[in-house]
Amino acid sequence: MQLLNDTEKQADLAWPATPSPSAEQCEGGVRFGYYVTARIRTDAKQLATTFQRFWTDEGLTVSPSTTNFGEKRGILYSATADEAGAASAAYQVSNTTVVVRVLSACAAGSLDDYEE
Repeated sequence: MQLLNDTEKQADLAWPATPSPSAEQCEGGVRFGYYVTARIRTDAKQLATTFQRFWTDEGLTVSPSTTNFGEKRGILYSATADEAGAASAAYQVSNTTVVVRVLSACAAGSLDDYEE
């Protein structure tokens, strides 16, 4: 969750309260996923670049991409960021919304321990 909190600090947006995580099976155990969205009123490309630089500075390997949906829908900036044995992240930034997903590192345990 630290990576999520630090990522949110990179942009002065109205971030929602941190959601409850989802538990996911991973090789050797379980990991937790956090998913947040926020409205933006800033330059989407600049925001994507900010996240990319931050994650690179955190030691993650960032793989960015852009998709142009035309004049009406604009450009979608996306990226995944990961490092073996560490938390990983992804973003999608449009001209109106940013979506950030962060996954914790895989930890020993069973998915059954976290399902209700």
